[in-house]
Amino acid sequence: MIRILNLKNQNDIREALKGIGVDEVGINIMTPKSQYYVLKIDSLNIPAANILKQEMLAIDGDAALHQKACDFSIPETPCLLMGTYRQFQKLIKKLQIQPFGLKKIGKEIQNVFQGFFSLPPSIQAGPYSLDFSKPLIMGILNVTPDSFSGDGIADNIEFAVKKAEQMIQEGADILDIGGESTRPGAVEVPADEELRRVLPVVKEISKNFSIPLSIDTYKAEVARAALENGAHLVNDIWGLSKNPEMLKVIQQHQAPIILMHNQKEPVYQDLIGEMIQYFRNKLTVVEDSGYSIQKVILDPGIGFGKKPEHNLFVLKHLEEFKILGRPLVLGASRKSFIQYAAGGKVSERLSGSLTSIILGYQSGVHIFRVHDVKESRQALDLAKAVQEVNGYGQN
Repeated sequence: MIRILNLKNQNDIREALKGIGVDEVGINIMTPKSQYYVLKIDSLNIPAANILKQEMLAIDGDAALHQKACDFSIPETPCLLMGTYRQFQKLIKKLQIQPFGLKKIGKEIQNVFQGFFSLPPSIQAGPYSLDFSKPLIMGILNVTPDSFSGDGIADNIEFAVKKAEQMIQEGADILDIGGESTRPGAVEVPADEELRRVLPVVKEISKNFSIPLSIDTYKAEVARAALENGAHLVNDIWGLSKNPEMLKVIQQHQAPIILMHNQKEPVYQDLIGEMIQYFRNKLTVVEDSGYSIQKVILDPGIGFGKKPEHNLFVLKHLEEFKILGRPLVLGASRKSFIQYAAGGKVSERLSGSLTSIILGYQSGVHIFRVHDVKESRQALDLAKAVQEVNGYGQN
């Protein structure tokens, strides 16, 4: 019998090799040869591009360039590099002695693979450790009268505490408390009103439960007050763009921050490429401020600054964000793109939400921001159990 194996990553490859009796030395040699990768370089000068292509061909890889790159009739070209991990390691060494900026390209390729393969270390949020070796569920607690999902709690603090208790019992690892609806067409809430909504809830929940609390706000004054009264991390849907003072606040409190991709107009030439560059720019801003990027978590921003088809494309390409080397958040729960693709009004989007979660988990997402904690916990626990099955079908 001959069959094609479904090997999704290097762990699967190692298990398959082990399953047929290959020794550890052979496993270590063959694993890097067994998975194929395609890297895109947005722009290379033509001399560098042609050298790079020749170097890839010399190690039995390949490189695709613009059709006019071979006759030097254009100054620059994008490039797709194609090869195994082992071939890319050979390429990196060869580029160390090449001109035209190729040494730097080699270093960038090395960094891309390092980010892609590494598991982000745990992050300290107040007294709590966010451990990314398992999928974390962030339960949504909307302290608003106008949430898009219809679950806003408004001024009912007692109900908010009961809702928090329920989500904790159902398996939430983090609670995300927000006092301003971010649905399309929602009116911006003044900071004092947002504080009036969220602070009593933050205080009560932190007093009654031991769980990391996130404050969902882009306003520095709201974040500061929440962190001073029991919150542990900040979830900024504008990724520091709305209020630069937010950086000072998180520095003062040594608080982790979730930076979401967002923009006013959903216009893109290269959606994923532009999003990755957006995140790289944000990480540079954080690093330049003197704060550690090890405290930064990234959210691709499903439903924000994107058309429905953009959201689907982001879901399909979530794994590409792993090269940034930071933990990833997915907030697709009950979003309208589910209706666009599969139908269902807000109250009928549980199945679509769970599908998004599984797609995200398989793509390397670490935190899942959800409304339906119980169902999401079960889906993620099953997905994790499947992913971690040992061996390759042996007894």
